[in-house]
Amino acid sequence: MEESPVGVRHSANILDLKEWVNPLHGYHYDSMNPDGLACWVAKYAADPQHVVMPPYRVLVIPQDAKVSRETWQRIDTLKRNGITVITEPYRADTLPGLPPDAVLPEGIAFAHRKDHSTHYFFLSNQTDREQSFQAKLRTHYVTALINPVTGELLDFRQHREGVYGCVDITLPPYGSVIAASGLMFLDAPTVSQQPDAAIPIGENLRWEVSFAENQEQVSTRQLFDWSQSKNDRIRYYSGRARYSTTFHVKQKDMERLTWLQLPGVKDVAHVWLNGHDLGTVWTAPYMVPLQKHLRKGKNTLEIDVVNTWHNALRGADQGKAPYDGIWTNARYRTKGDELLPAGLLQTPLLVRDRQTFLKALENALNK
Repeated sequence: MEESPVGVRHSANILDLKEWVNPLHGYHYDSMNPDGLACWVAKYAADPQHVVMPPYRVLVIPQDAKVSRETWQRIDTLKRNGITVITEPYRADTLPGLPPDAVLPEGIAFAHRKDHSTHYFFLSNQTDREQSFQAKLRTHYVTALINPVTGELLDFRQHREGVYGCVDITLPPYGSVIAASGLMFLDAPTVSQQPDAAIPIGENLRWEVSFAENQEQVSTRQLFDWSQSKNDRIRYYSGRARYSTTFHVKQKDMERLTWLQLPGVKDVAHVWLNGHDLGTVWTAPYMVPLQKHLRKGKNTLEIDVVNTWHNALRGADQGKAPYDGIWTNARYRTKGDELLPAGLLQTPLLVRDRQTFLKALENALNK
């Protein structure tokens, strides 16, 4: 028996979206109504080489769909031009004469788009664990792996296997990457998919925490989960809180440190270093580039952390709202009374990037 939303139970004809991460076993697809089909048929006739229009090869007609005579005439036109039309239940995992766009492990979602001569595959880890896998992508060769958050090009290994370019990829929990094939990416500089090392910004640092919505203040040397606080105005807090601290960096580390990582943030963070805006992180690996704003000696770090509304709404339901003005037009229902982890839970890390280190070493040797 499915329960969705909380408190509502049902079973008939209900699909669990978790089962739709890769529903067509590696085939990319688009849905369209009769008007969209008519538009595509007209443009297909004007663009037989698929320079602009997507090169669809198969059309699936939903069971019991009401299809007009005019639409069937358009479908017949597609059949005469070599498009496979499926009108009956199809139970095989692959289509005859058309290999899947991508062969991926369970939990990896994808989208495939083509822009003129360049193919783009967006791969997304939909699980809460790191995944290392071989992605088989239906393209001649993959010429770039792109970090969609930073725009960096990542290094990778690949080989050919039939119609597929096979690439070794590692994705953090809920992380993503873009695999591209295009001449524009050839010989472009790359960085490692995984940075070499990371070090805490310091030990036993003093953190000043200011909660914006209710003006609570905390001074602590131990980062903590708001939902575990004995103070209900923090325990049930939802909103923005600013963390401030200072740390020191030695001159010998300056050339190698290129990223700041927040390995334990719930849920979104905005980062400033020495008054410079480093950007916002909301997804793994929760890293922002230092952008040459790291200084020898003393550095000032400020982080705004924002969590979801869950904890405040749970508190309001129990008469323990963390501040005034919290309300809903219906009772906020959750499965159980547990609160969600919130805040900055671990000390930020300074990340050493191998490519940056090797470049600095090369420059030193050439002097």
